[in-house]
Amino acid sequence: MKNLKSVIIVFLMLTSSIFSQEDRKVLVEVFTNSHCPLCPSAHNVIDNYLAGPNGNKISYIYYHMVYPYSDDPLYLQSMEGSIARDNYYNPISATPQGWFDGSIQGSSSGWAASLNNLVSTQSPLKIILSGTRSPAQFNLNAELTRTGNIIDNDLVIHFVVVEDLYYDGRNSVSNHKHVMRKMLPTPNGQSFSINLNETKNFPQTITLDPIWDADSLNIVVFVQSTGSKTIYQSETISYSDLIVTSADNNNQITDEFILEQNYPNPFNPTTKINFAIPQSGVTTIKVYNILGNEVATLLDRELTAGKHDVNFDATNLSSGTYFYTLTSGTFRETKKLVLLK
Repeated sequence: MKNLKSVIIVFLMLTSSIFSQEDRKVLVEVFTNSHCPLCPSAHNVIDNYLAGPNGNKISYIYYHMVYPYSDDPLYLQSMEGSIARDNYYNPISATPQGWFDGSIQGSSSGWAASLNNLVSTQSPLKIILSGTRSPAQFNLNAELTRTGNIIDNDLVIHFVVVEDLYYDGRNSVSNHKHVMRKMLPTPNGQSFSINLNETKNFPQTITLDPIWDADSLNIVVFVQSTGSKTIYQSETISYSDLIVTSADNNNQITDEFILEQNYPNPFNPTTKINFAIPQSGVTTIKVYNILGNEVATLLDRELTAGKHDVNFDATNLSSGTYFYTLTSGTFRETKKLVLLK
């Protein structure tokens, strides 16, 4: 009887692990065109849904297409990604068209009902987004945890930069939301595999394009099967939610690695970290919590030899003890900092 009870407990633990699911964030992909006369009605459906009770349960991307009018500047500025998604879904050459979690939709009049059905389902993946931003680039990390069953073994992760912008085309839409600007690391995504109850991190560095308005940017991340086209999960983070950092070089030469104590310390919510590297190379500064989990990447790029400093804005973090680590070449050093709010 005791052995039977143990077997039952193990079975329950295994089954609860296998069928543990996450709230689904449905990905809405819309093919549109700034001059398409039928597209405003589709935009209105998505706008109304976003304003409703389930608006926070979807991520959305508008891809501007070459059809029906090839002079759409929002297509011409982001052709690579639009062409890639057009070739992937291979639809008829007409707009508007919608895909919800990788499935083609009919008339936009039925989109809200379809979304209501999808947002009530669950996902076998959890995505947590975090990152840092500087005047030239931003560093994003997507933490993926698989908590349920996934039947496909051809998964890819996509990072999509989207922008809210204004443009008066030849239809009534002037406020264009979440327009696809760039797909990373390639328009076809990054292949990966993940086991049940496994967590993986996917870092992505994004260089700011001069034509983008940084304050109007969001990044949509989603996981899709290349074969079945099923999208298992998505998540969105705005550029303004990323932690602000900067790295400056005061042109002073040094012959040793130095990591100074941040100042002020304790701090709230900003502090400065001075450091020095004796030779040029890829240099990172990352911040960890007391459990050893990475909470911010302050720096991850090639630096010239010399003394540098980086600013850390911890507005989005809770009070507590954290650790920051400088890595450059074979050098690695860690110091403690304290955030008091």
